[in-house]
Amino acid sequence: MKLKPDPVLSHILTDPSLELFKKLYSKNFIFSRMLLIRSVEEALVKASSDKLIRGPLHSYVGQELVASAVLYHSQSSDLMTSTHRGHGHYLAKGCSLTCLLDELAGL
Repeated sequence: MKLKPDPVLSHILTDPSLELFKKLYSKNFIFSRMLLIRSVEEALVKASSDKLIRGPLHSYVGQELVASAVLYHSQSSDLMTSTHRGHGHYLAKGCSLTCLLDELAGL
């Protein structure tokens, strides 16, 4: 049995204003993640220089767009791995800021 496409749904999915909404939403979402990552990274750099974080800190400042854009297109069930600059990836994925700070503080 072949299903006929729903004309109302077809119109909604092809509506140019919806495409504009999707583009604006994705840009806003990506930009907000970039701002979050930058502000957290700058705070971490300061905390590291004030000796509040033990060990080396490899900042993600300047690379925010990479994680934000790539992980915007990932699924919540997707797994990821990272290297020594993983804070940005972690935050872009939407993981807990509290858990990240606890980890860096050694709690």
